[in-house]
Amino acid sequence: MFTVENHINSLKEGLQQLSATLIERIKETCKFNYYKEIDLLDYTAFVQASEITLMMYSMDKDANEVFYEGNDSSIFSGSYDLLDEIESYSIPDDKEDEFWEFYEKADQ
Repeated sequence: MFTVENHINSLKEGLQQLSATLIERIKETCKFNYYKEIDLLDYTAFVQASEITLMMYSMDKDANEVFYEGNDSSIFSGSYDLLDEIESYSIPDDKEDEFWEFYEKADQ
């Protein structure tokens, strides 16, 4: 039987397994040559039913994404995938219908 608590715990476990990878990816961003117009970095998590995507966006002080349009390829701006579509919840084939029913009810 699916419950919200079990689903949250499964998502947490999935992220814990990826914490070392995430830490390394964040460390990589410390080495970037950031465009001078960037005021802040926005880290966003997109949580779907069974996967998580973590992104970093370069922003100005008004929270608009900043893009560099010059020719220097060493300058970073825009977005960066920290973790891309990582499966965080495995749904057994024989439980798929039951899961989606649970997910739709919990979503409401």
